[in-house]
Amino acid sequence: MNQRPTGVTILAILAFIGGVLSILAGLALVGLGGVFAASGGGLAILFGIYALVWGALALWIGWGFWQLRPSAWRWGVILMTIGVIITIVQILLNYSDVVGGIISIAIDLAVIYYLTTPAVRAAFGQPTSGSMTDAVMMAFGMGGTGGAGGTTASMGGMSASVPPTEPPAMTPPPEPPAMTP
Repeated sequence: MNQRPTGVTILAILAFIGGVLSILAGLALVGLGGVFAASGGGLAILFGIYALVWGALALWIGWGFWQLRPSAWRWGVILMTIGVIITIVQILLNYSDVVGGIISIAIDLAVIYYLTTPAVRAAFGQPTSGSMTDAVMMAFGMGGTGGAGGTTASMGGMSASVPPTEPPAMTPPPEPPAMTP
């Protein structure tokens, strides 16, 4: 098994802490949602369920980071990218203050950058060639250039760089048989 980089250990621990806190908040919201539902409002239950699911996902990713699972690397990159997009939308719709949003985006981008460095990709058993954009595209299952003009094939969460192929040689079609009366 590969040596776990220190930064991945830190991310795993932060994911564990965030997951536990999210689950505790979710349980509190579901409990409060029951109280509010009796008075005509039950939106807290929905937020509580969301927090429970997010917390379970954070625990799963934390465990995957701890174990250097390729699927955890993929989901870490995907969720950080989605986090950037959601924060940008929140800023544009005035649901988030600009300074807090910029800090959140900077943290998400720093984590994406770290997860896509060659050493971390290698620790997770991911191809190390290609740019950060290629790694993000690969995480989303969109291929990428693989860094050397080839394509990236993905099967069952495992990816491999495939060299470019040349087109088949063109041969003229065979002559039709002669028609005899």
